[in-house]
Amino acid sequence: MPNIGDIKLKKLSTMDIQRFYNKMRKSGRVKRYKKMKDLSMSAKTVRGVHMMLHACLEQAVKERIIPYNPCNGCRIPAKEKKEMVIVPVEKIGEYLKQAEEYGMFAIFYLEFTSGLRRGELIALFEP
Repeated sequence: MPNIGDIKLKKLSTMDIQRFYNKMRKSGRVKRYKKMKDLSMSAKTVRGVHMMLHACLEQAVKERIIPYNPCNGCRIPAKEKKEMVIVPVEKIGEYLKQAEEYGMFAIFYLEFTSGLRRGELIALFEP
């Protein structure tokens, strides 16, 4: 693991992990092409890494390899809140008319009336 992979488990500290998260957030991406400028990682990715690392270190605590979990004191980025995009009421008729032209009326009508998520809808209509 970059940044903390060379540190012995018993010497791994909260500060080491916090530095790793901070660096990941700021410049954790691999530069895959020359024009790529933003190397920062999303809060969701950092939180996912934290959850995985925390679980691994928690197992090490249970197995008495380390006395405490150094992830416990780390500050992780807050969850990013995204606004839900809703089709305006006046556009629903036009939306369903277009869906009917493509033979997709049933799936889109069900989407509007049921509250099912996209994956659930697709599963219902797959052969």
